[in-house]
Amino acid sequence: MLLMLVAIFGLCIPSALAEAQAENLAEDLAEDPANVPAIEPAEDLADDNASQSLISRDDAARMIIDTLVRNVTENREVNMGLRVNQYPELLDAGTEVRVAAVDGTSNASVLVCENASWLFFLDLAPGAHYAHPTIIAVLDAVSGEIQSMDAQWWPLLAEPVFSDEAAREDPETIIFEEEPEA
Repeated sequence: MLLMLVAIFGLCIPSALAEAQAENLAEDLAEDPANVPAIEPAEDLADDNASQSLISRDDAARMIIDTLVRNVTENREVNMGLRVNQYPELLDAGTEVRVAAVDGTSNASVLVCENASWLFFLDLAPGAHYAHPTIIAVLDAVSGEIQSMDAQWWPLLAEPVFSDEAAREDPETIIFEEEPEA
């Protein structure tokens, strides 16, 4: 009976729980075939599990610090300082992250999020006037893959992100900071 219910409804439930739920469902169907409860399809359960395993905001920040920030501090002079901001919300799959230009538009450089992703902005001369060296990075919240690009400006989604000093100095978004050398 259980195998038949699994085959008919595409149930994907751990075995002990499955047997109890299948028996209850079989009894309900026997009593009143029109009274079939709504059942979540197996692929929806898989989607729910995938969303539960997304890399958290804090874990993403640690991963960026352990990889990209470490690489920058070990391989470049950061005598102008370094500030790393993290965009507070996950970006949707398919989001395009561009580099803003002097006139607030975007140039040809683009990172495309394959999955939900975290956005990071590494300012290699915090407080200095633009244009100056920056790095824009996205960390895939599913795979952990990091895409980055060197830039001279802040990131641009549908609108500029971290485009003013107040946004870049917001302690809620700063995950790492190294002061400029005196």
